[in-house]
Amino acid sequence: MKRATFFTGCIALLLMLSSCIIIGVDDSSFFNNFNNSLRGTWETLPSLGNTASLQLEIDYNTITITGTGMLWSQQPLYGYTRNFPLSGYSEETQNSFWYKEGSIYLRNAGTWETIPYVYESSGSQEILTLKGSSLINNLTFHKQN
Repeated sequence: MKRATFFTGCIALLLMLSSCIIIGVDDSSFFNNFNNSLRGTWETLPSLGNTASLQLEIDYNTITITGTGMLWSQQPLYGYTRNFPLSGYSEETQNSFWYKEGSIYLRNAGTWETIPYVYESSGSQEILTLKGSSLINNLTFHKQN
């Protein structure tokens, strides 16, 4: 009888502690996930005379990179694994309601790589710009609805 009461008490305490942690906490403040504003489907806009596009699908802790209309070896994200969810997370260095700046960290082929980014929101338009790295130079994506 004492064991059952002790066991029930432990479970109740565990439930109370876990509910205290979960309630009222924005999940973007935890380590190893992507900020809420970055999650979703992003696509580059084709430039004049070029119908090729890149897409990013950003979930809680993964990014999937896909592309259409161009040989993969000619894509700006050529060195990254495509059509497969890559583990990752984001960290912000500057944050306001409509502007965020920070870094995206991706695990690509077993190594962590850093991609600086800028997120901007104005009205119904959201823009994600991946800044300079060895494979990327100001690559701009627009969020799809």
